Amino acid sequence: MTDAPRGHADVAWVDVSRRRAWWAVSIGWGLLQLVILALCLFWGGVAGVSVTWSLLPHLLGIRHSVNGLAVGFLTGLAVGLIINHKARMWVRRARLRRLRRRGSRATARVAAVDRQHRSVRGSKSTSYVVRLQWIDPATRTGYRCRRWYRFAGSGSAAFEKACSTGAEVTVWFPPGRPSRAVVDIPFAPVMADLLF
Repeated sequence: MTDAPRGHADVAWVDVSRRRAWWAVSIGWGLLQLVILALCLFWGGVAGVSVTWSLLPHLLGIRHSVNGLAVGFLTGLAVGLIINHKARMWVRRARLRRLRRRGSRATARVAAVDRQHRSVRGSKSTSYVVRLQWIDPATRTGYRCRRWYRFAGSGSAAFEKACSTGAEVTVWFPPGRPSRAVVDIPFAPVMADLLF
């Protein structure tokens, strides 16, 4: 990405690198996901036991039992997985809502998209690295950054269309902090790209 986009040869380009912080956030988010899952499992088990130990015997006049423990654990597991799966989109929406009120907007050009397939024990995923470049309208400084996106399966045709090489996308960022840019497309990047 050493080439300046057409019509912007006079712009000073700055590469936005966040590798060290990216790894720290990735590890922190992984640990937080484990905590969320453990809490959902625990409270699911508590709810399952309380239903079969006190609520059902009271309502239906049946004997006390702990048979609801397995159902509670499975429910807690399902809730924990759903929360962890949806969290990236929730964080993305919250950041975009805030940046649309107080942030700066720029039109970025997709300079390149790298796609990588991964298959581990029958589970397939596709990762994309999107390289963007844009000019801050306030300072006329050009910025280049990367954003990582991950999909289950063989990728997303809609994502590939929205982020094809040469496509233009809107980028929102806090004034003076282009490293915290959020790409305004209906797909959430990995959590490390959202949290800082």
